[in-house]
Amino acid sequence: MINLTKYVRSINLLLVLFFLSSFGSAQTLNVQGIVTDKSKTPIPGISIQLKGTTVGTVTDAGGKYNLVVDGDSPILIFSFIGMKTQEIKVDGRTNINIAMADDIVNLEELVVVGYGVQRKSDITGSVASIKSEELQMSLSPNIDQALQGRAAGVTVTSNSGSPGASSTVRIRGVGTVNNADPLYIVDGVPLGNINSLNMQDVESMEILKDASATAIYGSRGANGVILIKTKSGSNSKMTFSYSGRLGTQSMSNKIDLVNAQQYAILRNKARATDYANSPSQDWTPIPDLANPEALGEGTDWQDAVFRDAILQDHQLSVSGGSDKSTYYISLNAMEQEGIVKGTDYKRITFRVNNTYKLNERFNLGHNINFGYTDRNTIPESGHGNVAKQKILTNAIGHEPVTPIYDPTNPDSKYGYTKLGGNYGNPVARIDLNNNTTGTYNISGNVYAEYKAKKYFTLRTSYGLNLGFSENYNFTPAYKISPLQFENVSSLQKSNTTNVNHTWTNTANYTRDFGNHKLTGLLGHEVQTSAYKFVRSGIKEIPANIKQPSLEAGNKATATVSDNITESALVSFFGRVNYNYDDRYLMTINFRADGSSKFGPGNRWGYFPSIAGGWNAHNEKFFPDTDVISRLKITAGWGEIGNQSFADYRYYSMISGGQYYYFSNKLVAGAAPLMLGNENLKWETTKSSNVAINIGLFNDMLTLGAEYFEKNTTDMLMQLPIPQYAGIRQSPWSNAGNLRNTGWEFTLDHRRDVNENFSYGINGNISFIKNEVLSLGTESGFIEQGQFQGFPLLTRTEVGRSIGEFYLLDMEGIFQNEEEVANSAQSNAQPGDVRFADVNGDGKIDDNDRTFVGSALPNFTYAFSLNVAYKQLSLTAFFQGVSGNKIFNSPRYFNDRSGPYGISTRMLNAWDGEGSTNEIPRLTEKDVESNLRASDYFLESGTYLRLKNLEVAYTLSNKLCKKAGIQSLRIFLSGQNLWTLTDYSGMDPEIGIENGDVLAFGIDRGMYPQARVYSIGLNLNI
Repeated sequence: MINLTKYVRSINLLLVLFFLSSFGSAQTLNVQGIVTDKSKTPIPGISIQLKGTTVGTVTDAGGKYNLVVDGDSPILIFSFIGMKTQEIKVDGRTNINIAMADDIVNLEELVVVGYGVQRKSDITGSVASIKSEELQMSLSPNIDQALQGRAAGVTVTSNSGSPGASSTVRIRGVGTVNNADPLYIVDGVPLGNINSLNMQDVESMEILKDASATAIYGSRGANGVILIKTKSGSNSKMTFSYSGRLGTQSMSNKIDLVNAQQYAILRNKARATDYANSPSQDWTPIPDLANPEALGEGTDWQDAVFRDAILQDHQLSVSGGSDKSTYYISLNAMEQEGIVKGTDYKRITFRVNNTYKLNERFNLGHNINFGYTDRNTIPESGHGNVAKQKILTNAIGHEPVTPIYDPTNPDSKYGYTKLGGNYGNPVARIDLNNNTTGTYNISGNVYAEYKAKKYFTLRTSYGLNLGFSENYNFTPAYKISPLQFENVSSLQKSNTTNVNHTWTNTANYTRDFGNHKLTGLLGHEVQTSAYKFVRSGIKEIPANIKQPSLEAGNKATATVSDNITESALVSFFGRVNYNYDDRYLMTINFRADGSSKFGPGNRWGYFPSIAGGWNAHNEKFFPDTDVISRLKITAGWGEIGNQSFADYRYYSMISGGQYYYFSNKLVAGAAPLMLGNENLKWETTKSSNVAINIGLFNDMLTLGAEYFEKNTTDMLMQLPIPQYAGIRQSPWSNAGNLRNTGWEFTLDHRRDVNENFSYGINGNISFIKNEVLSLGTESGFIEQGQFQGFPLLTRTEVGRSIGEFYLLDMEGIFQNEEEVANSAQSNAQPGDVRFADVNGDGKIDDNDRTFVGSALPNFTYAFSLNVAYKQLSLTAFFQGVSGNKIFNSPRYFNDRSGPYGISTRMLNAWDGEGSTNEIPRLTEKDVESNLRASDYFLESGTYLRLKNLEVAYTLSNKLCKKAGIQSLRIFLSGQNLWTLTDYSGMDPEIGIENGDVLAFGIDRGMYPQARVYSIGLNLNI
């Protein structure tokens, strides 16, 4: 018989034990603590999550956290970007303090590459990484200018100091006579330019320099690829950030010109000398110059057009997220006045970057940027009436006697020269100028990722780059002088639309087999581009119209033109990366591109590459020492293509709007514009390189050296044809070969001396040689570089570098009659320029031109110094070039005795035998043409510039905690503070005018870069 009472008691005891145990397993604990870094400094924003749940929190400004946990054996996960994730068992504790350690892989070694990321130690191609903070040191609003000097082998030259102006970026030399600009990829979307991109939104930037790195981009990678990744949110609490700066800009260097009194003295002296050589004539001074002492200083036209200008930049952003989604939202407003009156640039950007984790396999995201720019410009180029164009050239070339304003002028309030010359009043030109361009841009992508299986990830991404711009250019009717006038008013409006779609699909495979690591990528991409341009114009707008419009003009004068083009690119690509035991590395890329820019028989191009690497320091036999902590050797080869030329060039084209006389009547018709070429094919660049990277003393000092060779074949060129062919434009052909070879060296030294003091020194230097191997012309050369009706200034010739200066060679100054008698210049006088009779025919003419220098530098370099003591830091960045030449064209007007602005050099003009062998005599009757195009105008373009200097103070964590903020940094900075150069122009940094890659290094009075001083702060809450 069962003892019921005993049985019930037993059941009751088991129930009590069960509930007690249940109570114990569900025990709630309030865990708190402080999270610090290795130096015991509290870290805000650390994510703490209860493993297996959505319960979590983040540390406050003082690194503290508080979290209620329950469950059986709870585990806390501590994580933060750039630090190793730690899992800590609670084990009943209520106070857990954690010291976070840097994650070397995440913090230092992840590098963005084409369609993915790789560890830096696994990279086999030539890739330069630039940190966001390095870019943000630059006070330039454009990212391309901020790249200057930051990477070996990358040359950046400002085309103009005008706000919003572009720069010329060349990666490992000039690789083609066509468009040699690199390809920009922002968050996976190809962009033609990055002017609408805000620098403060950039998280990282990688520059792919060799074929093994760029071949994955095929036809667009020949000139290098710049990958830009923008910022994103993280699994942390919401953070509000403000960054702002306010600066003042000024002209850094004026051209030394004489004042009005000196001007009169020099002109009178020149006239006296000229008439002394003509005894039959008596000389008298020009009436306005008869009394030099009464003229005083006169007008400084440079001061009249330049000004001190304001620069301001403000950004608000918010970021954060959870394990399910992240967000980064920013709003930026930037405004920059130009140092030349009448110029300015405004930009507004709004960015939204989000990610969404739908489940463990499926992720969504988008990166979207909205941008608006508004730019006011002045005429900076042109070869027509200089009185109507080139404001800075007018300011440099105008004589100083004429006042800015003249009440005696019956036609306007402005003064104008009565002393000869063809320069106009530059202040009037600025006041009458109205040239504004507004641009709207939307760019970005939306994407989805799916982890199909353990080793596979599928991704699809749609990218859009949509741009609209409108240019408004109004010129009123005016008359300043007989040379500076417009009889009728005119208005031109142009609208440009660019629409680019990119659809990319990739499949990634990643798997480890013991010591073997294998990753693979397969992809398909479709790109379409559409361009539309419409220009409308009208004249005779009434003067009383406050806002001139096309509707207000004379309809009979209306004009309209347009242009529409479309192109498409279809691509298949793949990549395999193999890593054995972190010692032996191999990368294989292949891409096939089909382009609509070529005829049906040549549309497809195929671009392979292969590269290998050896991490020698991971070998067992390698000495276990910190003296050599890292040794890596890489080598690569590949083929990449270029299709950067206009659409439809394999078609023959005819142009309307042509008029002919038939039976004494004017009849509208059409004429051949260009002959097509169905045989056009891809321009191809074969590239090879070998590199070595060494880390010393536990990577406290790192050194890098790399040699490369790039051979471009089948260059796409327009070859000249005889004029009697009746074709207005030269046809395109694959006709030239070009080679670039060079060395790149890098150095980086960083040391933490103690807890309070650290410093760093880094630098790079590049030597690049350019050589033209063949051209399709019968002559074997191409000449470019128009100036003042002279023979073209540059020649690109087989066996020499691209675009070398081809001028008369100045040997010195004739000192006496005997030297003149023994020369090829029979009409010369002592004091005239002596030119070399290169061909020995006894006369000096265009056939005596010769190669006298190149605008390409022998080497480029940059170096920086970083010093930090406690919360105070100092950073100085220097950049320079050496060995290049500049054609200083303003000297054509300034290095004479009138009627233009005269350089102070002419105060030391030749004045008798032995006085100088460099500066010709004063004369207004230049019989021997001392000022014809020669290397007299050629100067050294070598310079060293203090590009950026910054002093910053970061508030301590203790003070931040008291203030209730995460961090605060205050800084003073300067840009272009000091330049060491022998160049006599405004700025030795001379870019390309009108995109002519064969005629660079010609200074036609270009807008100089400004010297900038600013103060700013970075605040995180």
